[in-house]
Amino acid sequence: MKGIVGALNDHGQYPIVLDTQSGECEGCSAKGICKIPATDIMEIAPENLPTGIRPGDAVEVELSPASRVWLSFSVFILPLLLMLAGALLGAIKGEGWAIAAGFAGLLAGLLLTWALNRSLTAQKQIQITRC
Repeated sequence: MKGIVGALNDHGQYPIVLDTQSGECEGCSAKGICKIPATDIMEIAPENLPTGIRPGDAVEVELSPASRVWLSFSVFILPLLLMLAGALLGAIKGEGWAIAAGFAGLLAGLLLTWALNRSLTAQKQIQITRC
């Protein structure tokens, strides 16, 4: 997502005014989970801003590659693994238990994914580059 770096504010942070109307999020794999476009302005600490970028510069704000890999794993694989583990554990007691435990494992996986990815906009997970 593109943005413009603002001047240092009273909190000691650089605001980045994001262009949330550009439609760049439409094709992104993290759409719906990534919280970057949740606001029009995000604040970045000076130490997290790459060297050479000054107020008024156009920048690209996106999740780091490592965060994208983790996000993909936690959304697609983790719930499936917990569903299978629940089904296998439930199968010891019978078929009905396997189905119930499988659904419980899937629900646990989805809740765990939500809990682990609540802080995706932490500054260490965001990558800022010059446009």
